[in-house]
Amino acid sequence: MARTILGILVGAVGATLALVGAAYAFAEVHRWPGPGELADPDLLADFTAALPLPAVACLLGGLALAAAVGGVLAARIASPHRGGAALVIGALLTATVIVQATMLAQPEWLVVAGMLLPMPFATLGAWLAMPRAGFATRPA
Repeated sequence: MARTILGILVGAVGATLALVGAAYAFAEVHRWPGPGELADPDLLADFTAALPLPAVACLLGGLALAAAVGGVLAARIASPHRGGAALVIGALLTATVIVQATMLAQPEWLVVAGMLLPMPFATLGAWLAMPRAGFATRPA
């Protein structure tokens, strides 16, 4: 149980770092909204509607990368419950997208894509972290 909780915590930290990296990539591609745009929901909606494709790719790619990295870390550490720990990371990222969608105006397709990406990529991360037959693995 302790390994599962530790795996979830380490996976959440890894996912957070991946999201921060995606935010830096977004800042290189496109500017962040100013304080005036963040305060006015209509201006923020216009800002997000006018995002160029590379900026949207940074947002969604960062979310997918965060889910995969968090899933790998969680599953690698939480050896008794590998899949469950990775799915918790995917659920946390999905909840983050839902909270962000309620606080900030975004296009609907961006919210839907953000809600659909974390679970499959966290599952992929768990699958990548599972030991394979025929390979030398360390004892659990």
